[in-house]
Amino acid sequence: MMSVERVQLRVAINRDGDAITGTVTRLGGEVRKFSGRLGLFSAIDDEIEGIAPRPAEPREIDDVDG
Repeated sequence: MMSVERVQLRVAINRDGDAITGTVTRLGGEVRKFSGRLGLFSAIDDEIEGIAPRPAEPREIDDVDG
C-alpha cells in the first residue's frame, strides 16, 4: 500500500496587469517568493518536492560617483 502525503500550500498573488508576483508557503515552512507564472509553477513544484528556498542573491549597486 502506498503512503500518501498531503501538502498544504498558501499562495498569495499580486497582479499588476499581466505581471504577477507573490509568495508560496508550505504550512509551517519558509516563505518562497516568486515572479511570473513560471516562477509560481516552479515555487509550487519546489515546495511539493521539499526543495529548500534559495537565499536572495545580493544585488550589485554601481557607484555612479566613483
